[in-house]
Amino acid sequence: MFPVREKGSMSSSEMFMHSGCGFKFEKKRILKITSVEKYANQSVQNYFGIFLLQQFGQIIFQHFRLSIYQYVKLFLLHRIRLFLLQYFRLYLL
Repeated sequence: MFPVREKGSMSSSEMFMHSGCGFKFEKKRILKITSVEKYANQSVQNYFGIFLLQQFGQIIFQHFRLSIYQYVKLFLLHRIRLFLLQYFRLYLL
């Protein structure tokens, strides 16, 4: 009736499960997705706030299309300014 297998060999479905690509992996992913959906439904206001921040960030990025060089320059100027402020605070105290 059933095909006889050698002892120690795996069927194709067992190999699929053993490789980590089987139903168990998919089930975990589905559970994670549903928990994210539950969290999003619980905090709709927070989600909407993140959406507004993203939109605002896109608007800023469209208006001020800075190159990487300009970003690095601004960051370094900011760090130098902070360092000088701290240095003068220590010097004045």
